[in-house]
Amino acid sequence: MIPILMTASVDTRGMQGAKFSATEREKMYVDTLNFYIDVFKKKEECFELVFAENSGWNKKSILKKLHKAENVFIEYVELSPEDFDVAKGKGYNEMLLIDKATMVSTTIQSAGAFFKLTGRFPIRNLYSLLKEVEKRGGKEMNLYADCKDHKVYEWLHLPINGHAGECRYYAVSLDFWNEHMRGRYVELNDFTGLLIEDFFLKIMREVKKQRGVHCRFRTQAYFAGNGGHSLGTGPAFFYSTNNDSVLMKLKRGLQQLLRWCLPWWWC
Repeated sequence: MIPILMTASVDTRGMQGAKFSATEREKMYVDTLNFYIDVFKKKEECFELVFAENSGWNKKSILKKLHKAENVFIEYVELSPEDFDVAKGKGYNEMLLIDKATMVSTTIQSAGAFFKLTGRFPIRNLYSLLKEVEKRGGKEMNLYADCKDHKVYEWLHLPINGHAGECRYYAVSLDFWNEHMRGRYVELNDFTGLLIEDFFLKIMREVKKQRGVHCRFRTQAYFAGNGGHSLGTGPAFFYSTNNDSVLMKLKRGLQQLLRWCLPWWWC
């Protein structure tokens, strides 16, 4: 099974637009880790999870709160907060975090690939996403990600972005990361409109015809908890910060149906 890389910044140190206190964020990360540990310990496979944290938060404070499972190995990667620039926003610092974590993680170096995850709230069906990457991606997997790149919203005159790469979860080989993504955090700045979602879409457009690249999961990710984003300005159906709301459940059901019926769409 491909190892998981969970990115984390417990203390956002006053970053513009960041939500929740450091204490609240720590609880979110711990709850998410324990959710996965409890799911994975019921499986027959062994799981490797790299938890990479870049704010200098107390490592022991997190580790002592984690559940135990014999088949789940956790590598905690501590990164110095001095290397990160909160004035550049989330995208810049997340890409930089991954650059640094993949250089020092023995788990990722040994596997030669990783499944990147956001850390503050769990994906309830993560196991299904991992198995999809394992079965459809195989040993030749270079990039397995989600993107939307269509003009439907524009045709319908809806104020919704139909062109973006999904950055909260994706699988990538270390070779692909080194060739196409390492060092490119310098191209990002949330506060000047240089967003990571746009950057990922740009990469996917460039490489989607290459061998080992998949730009669409057939499984709809099921996020739990509350998102840290602000409400959008489009029709109410498309927006909710509560991932477990009836609204979001209906939306996920429609999205999953589209993935089954039109697996090539948005690629």
